[in-house]
Amino acid sequence: MLYRVTELQTENVEEKKIDDLSFIWNMCRKGLGVDIEEADVEQFYTLGRKEEGKERPPLVKFARKEKTQEVMENSKELRGASEDRFRKVSIAHDLMWRQRERVKEVRMKALQELEDELKEKEDTRMSENFRVIVVGQQTLNLRALRLPINRM
Repeated sequence: MLYRVTELQTENVEEKKIDDLSFIWNMCRKGLGVDIEEADVEQFYTLGRKEEGKERPPLVKFARKEKTQEVMENSKELRGASEDRFRKVSIAHDLMWRQRERVKEVRMKALQELEDELKEKEDTRMSENFRVIVVGQQTLNLRALRLPINRM
């Protein structure tokens, strides 16, 4: 699932599909350094109803698990991508509603623990220097990691 992908505003479904697939191929090649072919994309569709001012996340299913794994492993490369349109995109596994809720719970608990820990040290500004991510979403062995934010 891709988040923060700008959707082409057109009523022509075929034109939109071509634009979306082109974005995915370019993002993989230029933003992630992953070489994909047309046959690698098994399914592609945009989720949700079309609403004014709302971005709908596209869902991409790759034909081989190895390609999915390669894309997920390289997803961190998007932050340093040469094109702005790729830098804002985030990639996540497609989870069921309950799984997403559990991920949110684990993340919120970790953020609260970080905040409490920093209050104890009387340094609330330090929380801005960390990012909390949740790993293990495919196995449901969820755990939160604190990652320092490198500000250049």
